Amino acid sequence: MSALRPMRCRECDEYIVFLPTSTGKQMPIDADSVDEDDTEFDPKKHITHFSTCTNAARFRKPRS
Repeated sequence: MSALRPMRCRECDEYIVFLPTSTGKQMPIDADSVDEDDTEFDPKKHITHFSTCTNAARFRKPRS
């Protein structure tokens, strides 16, 4: 995962990476579900960190 720069979530301290969605928005992804050659969020492969973070609601933006 060298090109993706894993970082720690500010709330739960787990490792995450950000991948762009098909619309270009950045999605926080659990780092252990990402391979180093992944370039875009794939809901069939990646685990969004919103589904595993204990405080995800704090970071969610309202849908517009």
